[in-house]
Amino acid sequence: MRLTFIGSFVKFKTGIERVNEELIKVLIQDSEVEHIDIVAPESKAYFNEYIIKSNKVTIHTFPPSLLKAPLYVRKFLKTVYKNPVLVIANIRPWAILIYKFYPILGKRTKIIQFVPDIIAWHNPNFFPFIISLSFKIFGIFLKKFPSLYVVHSEFTKKDLIKSWGIEETKIRIVYLGSFIEPMEARVNFSGKKILYVGTIEPRKGVDRLLKAFEIVNKEIPDVELIICGKIGWKVKELGERLSKLTAENKNIKYLGYVSDTDLVKLFREVDVCVYPSLYEGFGLPPLEAMACGCPVIVSNTSSLPEVVGDAGVLVNPTDINEMALAIIRVLKDNELKLKMSLAGIEHSKKFKLEEQLKYLTKILKGK
Repeated sequence: MRLTFIGSFVKFKTGIERVNEELIKVLIQDSEVEHIDIVAPESKAYFNEYIIKSNKVTIHTFPPSLLKAPLYVRKFLKTVYKNPVLVIANIRPWAILIYKFYPILGKRTKIIQFVPDIIAWHNPNFFPFIISLSFKIFGIFLKKFPSLYVVHSEFTKKDLIKSWGIEETKIRIVYLGSFIEPMEARVNFSGKKILYVGTIEPRKGVDRLLKAFEIVNKEIPDVELIICGKIGWKVKELGERLSKLTAENKNIKYLGYVSDTDLVKLFREVDVCVYPSLYEGFGLPPLEAMACGCPVIVSNTSSLPEVVGDAGVLVNPTDINEMALAIIRVLKDNELKLKMSLAGIEHSKKFKLEEQLKYLTKILKGK
């Protein structure tokens, strides 16, 4: 099999980029895969040595804005449609360009479209205009072109069926998995540390977590809130507030993006990981936290109840008081933390990244 894969590859990975990289590694190792043409924007084309040195891989990069580089469009489309199988890892402006020329150039190409979520369809205000517009164009005009859709939760599958009218037979669920192998249950907790891990964006609920922390801080004066993650879209106001609070309150710490090693240490050190996102197509940070034996509190919306099951505490992400009370309860109840640590580890074992990537590879090969 020869295929083209178009997606993002970055040094500081979030869930999507990590899955892209790990999938390519699995494809390289598959004896039935002859060659992979990877197409990535120049700004998101960071590859590890294993991929770069593979004789099965050819890497192609394109300018961040193809609209500003019209002379490159022909070369881009020729590369994209050169193989029998085309995998598109997300819905972005370049995907719209690909589909626009599908009736002319791509009728012999099987397109497999990954859809991590369709948040930008429902809440365009959370994203840059060009991203939201891409989802609108795709959802209205182009959704019929993919041969198959790959999603990461039952929730997203139902969302595609309800919102875009995609046939159920055209959707495959490939769950994600933690890069962290399940550890031993934790036995020591200080009762004083809260962790948030994720991109800093309005939809992630960091603003409401900061408000909930004010309530928690009054009840537990020496409690700490540690925030980790790179800055995302539309965060000017939130970023300014976060900077101000970290300067004024020594109990709030913003660490930025942290390495995998440091992240594991944090999960093993803090008392609870809070993930109050309004909408997720999966939600890897809670799963990674559970694999480390860290209790989790997550939103009761979208895919998150599916990810944490009965091992986490669910809260309404828009109810600040409910969130604060849940955090206080977990921080103060050591027996509850011990139970949640054990339950989280057991639950995380259901999501094995290696198995899911093998299943995804079979899908790409048409099996």
